[in-house]
Order: sequence, then C-alpha cells, then structure tokens
Amino acid sequence: MSDMSARPTIYAKAGCPFSLKVRLFLLEAGLIDCVDLQIVLGGTLEELQAKESLGAYIEKVTFPTARWPDAVISDSDAIIERLSAEHGVHAENLATFEAYVTGPLPQILALYRENAELKKSCESSGQTNG
Repeated sequence: MSDMSARPTIYAKAGCPFSLKVRLFLLEAGLIDCVDLQIVLGGTLEELQAKESLGAYIEKVTFPTARWPDAVISDSDAIIERLSAEHGVHAENLATFEAYVTGPLPQILALYRENAELKKSCESSGQTNG
C-alpha cells in the first residue's frame, strides 16, 4: 500500500453537519472499515487534544479533518473527493448521502447563518440572553 492510499484517521465532531456528511458517505460507500474514525464531543478534553494534535499539521483545525501520511484535509468535500478517488466510489451514486447533501444540509446551513446574523444584530443593539 502506498502512502497515497494509506489508511487515514478521520476526526469528526459529534453534532457537526459536515462531520455527519463524511460519516454518511463512509457508511453508504462501505468505507467505514477503511478509516480510523475518531468521534469527538464538543467542549471536551478529547476535542482539545484532537485540535492540539492536528494543529501540528494545519493552522486552523476544524471538523471534520482527515490525516493521511502525506496530507491533512479539513474540508468535508475534499475528504470525500480523496476517498472517492482512492476507492473508486462515486458519491452521486449514493442515494442516502445525496439526499442529505441536497435536503437537510442546506437547510441546516441556512439556519446556522440566520442564527449568526441574529446574534450579531442582538450584540450590536446591546441585547443579551440574560
């Protein structure tokens, strides 16, 4: 096995929609046993340790992040693209994965952006969650 296709470690955050996207891809593509999957909980020592470990390779650690011997990737689409290329899987042929990517994920992201704007508006007007 070459370094290019060596078994990656994927760090995914519980509750993260992008981590779920990668996990759905892995499950539906039958690749879950081809990676070392590390699920971390937000706000825990485990998350801090994962960020410190990955911080040696990349400037800003986000989840999901995949670490191969030759690369560290912190973008769900790029992770899926590399895994697809290595294993000959076409994500567009995975019905459940595609349903998530075209259905709930855009809605989740829209709600996230709306929430961020509302928080920003409240902060600028001096309102708090008291």
